Amino acid sequence: GPLYIFLRNHLDLAPRWFDIMNLPGVIVIVSLVLYPYIYLITRASLQRQSERILEASRSLGRGPIFTFFHVGIPLARPAIIGGLTLVIMEVLNEYGAMHYFGIDTFTTGIFHIWFGMNDTDGAMRLAAMLMCLVFAVLLLERVQRGRRRYATGGTDYRLTEHRQLRGLAAVGAVAICLVPVCLGFLLPLGQLLLWFNQSGTEAFDGTFPALSLKSFLLATIAGLLTVIAAVLIVYTVRLHRTAFMTAVSKATILGYSIPGAVIAVGVMVTLVHLDRSIINAIGRTFGASPGLLLSGTVFALLFAYLVRFLAVAVNPVESGFDRLCGSMDEASLSLGRSRMHTLLHINVPLARGTLLAAGALVFVDVLKELPLTLILRPFNFETLATKTFELAGEEMVAQSACGALLIVAAGIVPIIILERFISASNR
Repeated sequence: GPLYIFLRNHLDLAPRWFDIMNLPGVIVIVSLVLYPYIYLITRASLQRQSERILEASRSLGRGPIFTFFHVGIPLARPAIIGGLTLVIMEVLNEYGAMHYFGIDTFTTGIFHIWFGMNDTDGAMRLAAMLMCLVFAVLLLERVQRGRRRYATGGTDYRLTEHRQLRGLAAVGAVAICLVPVCLGFLLPLGQLLLWFNQSGTEAFDGTFPALSLKSFLLATIAGLLTVIAAVLIVYTVRLHRTAFMTAVSKATILGYSIPGAVIAVGVMVTLVHLDRSIINAIGRTFGASPGLLLSGTVFALLFAYLVRFLAVAVNPVESGFDRLCGSMDEASLSLGRSRMHTLLHINVPLARGTLLAAGALVFVDVLKELPLTLILRPFNFETLATKTFELAGEEMVAQSACGALLIVAAGIVPIIILERFISASNR
């Protein structure tokens, strides 16, 4: 890009090591994009550590650096490994960056075998192998954890105190913290704004407002359906706390650990088989063929989004419902109200903040989801993510900035909501 051109034209340098269109380059790019998965979870864990434990380490003559690496980090291990697991899942699911950088992965292989070779069976086998790899990662984490437990509470629990840094220590801390923010957000955002100023929405041929509206409407419907499903699952488990219902609720959130391409393959094959059964049944009964009713439609997309992102809604909804006092349900039932009336008129209004946060998270995930949408979208159906990917794939990178900026702007909303939830929880 611009830096390489500057080195070549003004300093007569064309270093071969500067090429990032390779595996090390994509590792750096993806790391700068996905580090918040570990940062946000680990930050919340470190903030909740007890000051008593850190004081005990300092009273034994240990400095702050030793205490951080030998006490703070080990206690935050579940959060760090949990964030790392999410990063691994996202990397296995990534298609756009891998395709653009020319890196062969399971996800790009599924696309190549399905669309390039028209081999559905081969794509299914590759998807099954990828799913086994995902479950192996989850199992490895559980085995590595073993029976160890991590607790920082107790009768003498006291929240960690903030200390004001001064001088070189403050400058160094700010500089270190700014590195990932600048490289992973500010510089790319500045480049996108520069490209947008140059090209605007010309690549969308006047269809940008309609495309944006369609993408936002699709993400809104998917978020609403996902939150409704999450509320029904969480409330059912709340009423019937049996081992079976708990196992069912846990099984419903496994979709987030499965890459989108794998879910898309499973949904497509299942709906095609169901469509054929419906067409054959209608043909035998009425002598007519209605055509495809489920596969290749928006219904297939919404169903796949529900499977993929149900965990994103279930976890915050479950956390929100756990804060509600169970005696309110009992009082409502004792006054003759049904369980559904209790859910709609008591639980949902009290947890509306959590439900809005869950819906916002699903909304943004759907808005930027690429591999699943590319496989299951109806014919001639575009979203902001697919159009941006298409323009970038045709080396119209500057023209893709408009769609990318809108996705970035939408993605900032759940970050703000999540930050407020963390701050409120700490208070």
